[in-house]
Amino acid sequence: MLVEPHLAHWSAERASSQDLAAIEQALNEMIARRDDRDAFNEADMRDHEALLASVHNPILQQLSIALVQLQKAVFARTYRADRDNMPQTLREHQNLFDAICHQDGDAAEAAARAMIASSTQRLKEIV
Repeated sequence: MLVEPHLAHWSAERASSQDLAAIEQALNEMIARRDDRDAFNEADMRDHEALLASVHNPILQQLSIALVQLQKAVFARTYRADRDNMPQTLREHQNLFDAICHQDGDAAEAAARAMIASSTQRLKEIV
């Protein structure tokens, strides 16, 4: 999602402690459920929804339904639990969370771009 790097940057600037807790909880669920495609994808969606909520922008919140549907379509096709892809996916999400926690908007934006690049590569491999 091309909007996600901007969301990540804004999240680093605006996330409250409750927002950080929600993102972290979703990330921890992703880690715990990494071998269960459906449970992992649900946790991944919660992670991205928590990121969007942490921006505290009512206009973007109105777009959340469309963004979530697009993400679901991508996640359904790009899930890979193998030993190369899953650690990278989790590391990318952890890097994003860490950047948001450190209120480093540029690092958060870069982490989101890395996640998009990885998803794009996985989509290219299956097409």
